[in-house]
Amino acid sequence: ILIVETTDKYEIIIDVNNTELTAQIRDYFEKIGNNNKYTVSYDKNGGTGEKIEEQEIRKGFSIKLKENTYTKTNYEFVGWSENKNGEGEIYQAGSKYTPSKDTTLYAIWKQDVVTIEFNANAGEDPVEGTMEKIAVPKNTNTTIPVNAYEREGYSFIKWNTKEDGTGTDYENGATINTDKDIVLYAQ
Repeated sequence: ILIVETTDKYEIIIDVNNTELTAQIRDYFEKIGNNNKYTVSYDKNGGTGEKIEEQEIRKGFSIKLKENTYTKTNYEFVGWSENKNGEGEIYQAGSKYTPSKDTTLYAIWKQDVVTIEFNANAGEDPVEGTMEKIAVPKNTNTTIPVNAYEREGYSFIKWNTKEDGTGTDYENGATINTDKDIVLYAQ
């Protein structure tokens, strides 16, 4: 005689010598077992790559979330979310997750950006005009805005990546492509 306790606290006594009863009990547990599982699937959410294999988990148990293998140009993977737009909790790859139903987790992406800052390079001299720093996608051709600074007694010539003018030069409206934050100094 074998006593089995289910999650519903029912006890079933099985006579292991009765093969017909054993088969019926096995079929019953397989049937309720399939109803007590959740499937977690992974959505690229605009990314590319081969589909990440779904995971099955019994109700009430946790899984370790899969590592992201998807990519998205000029975006960085942030984590997994139950919401396509990333609202709510973001779950990190490799962390524990306990689903409450069949769930699709969406890859959440953050645009990989760099900032371009503009410096009037006037020291203590007064300067008219302002220029806001801009955020642009990393490694993407970006047009530099036209200089808005005015300094009495000086004419703007170009932008440069170094304050003393020994860096890389850029004209007004030129194209810049960078993979890091940068400051452009008026010359």
